[in-house]
Amino acid sequence: MRPGRRSIVTGMACILVCMTAAPLATPIAQAEVSLAQITGPKPTVDLTMDDKHVIKEFTQDAPDVPKKPGQAELTIGAKLPADFPLQPFPDEAAKKVPEIKAHQFFAQDDKIFVVDPTRTIAEIIPRDKR
Repeated sequence: MRPGRRSIVTGMACILVCMTAAPLATPIAQAEVSLAQITGPKPTVDLTMDDKHVIKEFTQDAPDVPKKPGQAELTIGAKLPADFPLQPFPDEAAKKVPEIKAHQFFAQDDKIFVVDPTRTIAEIIPRDKR
């Protein structure tokens, strides 16, 4: 093959590779966006696994707040209405986990919802099945 022809063939091969690979890159980029959407908002209170365990221990006997008809799925960052029933954390729990001193909570659907002073859900902790 002559030198001029070799560079044309090489160039065409590069173009074919790029054209073939480009559609594969699109789903990867879309997957990253979807992953970010799936993970949702981050908690606004910084709790360790030990902190969450302490909270579960001190709130295990808290009665569930019944769901209201038409209640949307509660997520971190959701603002609760003024009439939504909240409980203060027990003093012992607040002593062991100072991050929750100003917070309140409620239990619903095997979850403990940590609510900040602005009535916004700050963290959701799975509760052990009873």
